[in-house]
Amino acid sequence: MAVLENTMTQDNYLAVADIDFVNMFGNQIESLQEMLGIQRAQKLNIGDTIKTYKSKVDLADGNVDPGDEIPLSTATREPDKTYTLEYKKYSKLVPVELVQKFGLATAVADTDDLLIRQMQENVRNDFFTQLKSTKKTVAATSVQDAFAQAWGNVNTAFAGEGAGTIVFVNPLDVADYLSKQDKALQTAFGLTYLTNFMNTSTTIVTSQVPKGTAYATAPENLNLAYANVAGGEIGKAGFGFTTDPTGIIGVTRDAYKKRLSVVTYAMYAMMLFAERTDGVFKINIKEEKPAGAAA
Repeated sequence: MAVLENTMTQDNYLAVADIDFVNMFGNQIESLQEMLGIQRAQKLNIGDTIKTYKSKVDLADGNVDPGDEIPLSTATREPDKTYTLEYKKYSKLVPVELVQKFGLATAVADTDDLLIRQMQENVRNDFFTQLKSTKKTVAATSVQDAFAQAWGNVNTAFAGEGAGTIVFVNPLDVADYLSKQDKALQTAFGLTYLTNFMNTSTTIVTSQVPKGTAYATAPENLNLAYANVAGGEIGKAGFGFTTDPTGIIGVTRDAYKKRLSVVTYAMYAMMLFAERTDGVFKINIKEEKPAGAAA
C-alpha cells in the first residue's frame, strides 16, 4: 500500500528540530540585546577586526584674559584592544541506542537544549572577560554607594550623550536589598536582571561577578558583532544550514552511518563587547564597619 502523501519522516522531524534550535538561539539573542539596551547589531565578515577604544582629553587652562589668545584643548580617541571575528563550530552526536531508548524527538531535542546553554555560556564568558579587563577602578563604602558611584562615573564618562547606566553585580551583594523591594526579576540569555533598580537602567545579577565587586558602563557602550551564516558563498557550499532570521547561527544535521548516530553541527560568529574600554568601571565594595565594632 502506498504511503500517504505528506507523511512525517525522520528527515522531516530533523528539519523541524533545526528550525526550533535556531529560533530558540535567535530569540535569546534578541532578548539579550533588549536586556542590555543594544540598539543595533553589526554584521561583519569573518576575519574582520573589532576595535575597542579609549578617549584622552587634554583640557587647556580656561582662565583667559580679555583679548588674549585661547589655548587649544585636544580630544583624541585612541585604539585600545583588537579582536578578530571568527567562527565557533560545534558538533553533537546522539547514538542510535539513545534514539531507540528515548525516541528521536527526546534524544535530539533535549541535548540540543544543553548545547544551546553551553554556547550561550561561552558568549557570556568572553564578554565578562573583556568587562573585567578594565583599568578604571572606583571605591565604594556600601552596595548603595556602589550604585551611586556607578551612576556618577558612567554619566561623567559619557557626559552630554544622555547615556543610561547598566550595572553587573553579584547576587549576594544585592540579596538584602531585593528582599525589601518589590522588584520583578527577569531572565534572558542565561542572565538574571531587573530594571530601574537604584537609579540604574538595568542591573544584571550574576555570579560571574565576584562578591564585593560591581562593574558599570552605559548600555550605549555595548555592541554585538556577528557574521551572517545564511546564504552567500556558504549557501553555495551545500552544508544545508538552517538559520534564524538574523543569520547569526546555522545548524545542520546528518546521519553518521559509520557510527550509527545522528550528528548535529552548529556554527556562529558573534562577539558581545564594550566599545569604549575607558567607559567601563570596576567598583570595589568595602563595607564600613560601625564605630566600635570588633575587628
